Amino acid sequence: MKVLQIIDSLPTGGARFLVNAVPAFNALGLKTDVLLLDGSETDFLKDLQQNSEGEIFSLTNGNRWDIRNVLRIIPYFENYDIIHVHMFPASYFVAVAKFISGSAVPVIFTEHNSQNRRAAHFLFKYVEKWVYRRFVKIVCLTSQVQNFVLRNLKVNKSNLPIIENGINLIDIRSALPAPREGFGYNADDILILMPARMEAQKDHETVIKVMNLLPDNYILILAGDGSKRAALESMGHDLAVNSRINFLGNRKDIFELMKMSDIIVLSSHFEGLSLAALEAMASGRPFVASNVEGLDFIKGAGLLFERGNVKELADVILSLMSDKELYRNTVTSCMKKADDYDVEKMVKNYIQLYESLYIK
Repeated sequence: MKVLQIIDSLPTGGARFLVNAVPAFNALGLKTDVLLLDGSETDFLKDLQQNSEGEIFSLTNGNRWDIRNVLRIIPYFENYDIIHVHMFPASYFVAVAKFISGSAVPVIFTEHNSQNRRAAHFLFKYVEKWVYRRFVKIVCLTSQVQNFVLRNLKVNKSNLPIIENGINLIDIRSALPAPREGFGYNADDILILMPARMEAQKDHETVIKVMNLLPDNYILILAGDGSKRAALESMGHDLAVNSRINFLGNRKDIFELMKMSDIIVLSSHFEGLSLAALEAMASGRPFVASNVEGLDFIKGAGLLFERGNVKELADVILSLMSDKELYRNTVTSCMKKADDYDVEKMVKNYIQLYESLYIK
């Protein structure tokens, strides 16, 4: 059985799914290749090239929106037994390519988020429904994701299997802390890391505002990039906290940064089942997150705060740093919770799904 994973590109987000999953698929004997709408070089692409035994194809270099990608995708249907697509607009291009080609190859789609503005739009949801009907299965990361698709797109529940995300626990736990001195930090600095894309889904604004409620030795590290970066930098300047915020951009050494930090925070408006959250919990540092769909699963392990509540977030952070027992217990609970999300468990569930759809 040969499987082709199709995704827009490999900057962040769904890219981490493939970087974790594809080598694991190959290790279990499943021939797995990757097709990118945009093959621009990124750290995630380099990782995949180094660690994957399969082939990596690119349709363009820098233009994932090129409508001609629909026609470029069609020939790949002949060479694979299963097509597995991730993210938008790859989902649309693959759906149209399948419709035009009339191919019988099963196509599955992984819905990575618990919200989708297109699916909830009063007009655009009809386009979404047409697209989703091209997929034989739509994998949902959580029951919340499944409920969103059921509620908005009326897909038969039997076609909405739940397969939770998985992470590479060995890589995370074997990583060494990045040296603080390399960033100009000292032992007295309290480092708060938020590893997240700077896009509308994420709530960086709350963690920037919280800096005004924390002592001067508390430093915020933002690892990630995106369309909101300039606005966030301007916000930090307006609040006079930019001197205590380090905008690192996209990073390959995210596990090392997690272990260098004292606390990891993910403030978001919604999630699917966040890989960053799972990785943070496995890192040996206390994890704090906004209490929204896709992050509420950490309850009982990490610590939750009301979305957008700056005062509550500050209280949680200060409590962790003043109460050693709370800090230690949170770390222990997070690491135990992360053990349930090993990448091998995830890929075995996907392989079982692939095999159920495989047309011999």
